[in-house]
Amino acid sequence: MSDSSISSIFTSLNKHHVQFLVVGGMAVAFYGHSRLSTNIAGEITEKPDIDIWYNPNYENYYSLLNAVKDLGKDITFYLNEVNPDPKKSFFKFEFDNYTLDCLPRINAPLKFSESYIRREIFTGNELEIPFISREDLIADKKITGRPKDLSDIAHLL
Repeated sequence: MSDSSISSIFTSLNKHHVQFLVVGGMAVAFYGHSRLSTNIAGEITEKPDIDIWYNPNYENYYSLLNAVKDLGKDITFYLNEVNPDPKKSFFKFEFDNYTLDCLPRINAPLKFSESYIRREIFTGNELEIPFISREDLIADKKITGRPKDLSDIAHLL
């Protein structure tokens, strides 16, 4: 599969039946406030990042890795881990047009299974993309508390 567009990641995640929720700036944009991606220092990044929160069970962990493999990334290191711990496995994959951050948890004390039930689904271009609910996104941003999170909350309310 080609890495030519951001939609390719969602196509691959869906193909591999990965349970995930879009969080972060892309979720904020889904709810109506578009902003540029920034790094930890608050500087605007060259390309957008996609933050996904994935269900950190073993089956889903390997489904996620296979989805990333389909996008051309070498996952051999992760497949060869003797004792992987999906609950502690944060991934950052660099692509030509975007960065993919895969998170096994978010800062708010929310269970993935409960947030997944409350998800909002975007349907378009033959894709279904699950987003964290507005309420759960606000809860996470309150806990995270960076200046950009507080700004996001103001736009989400």
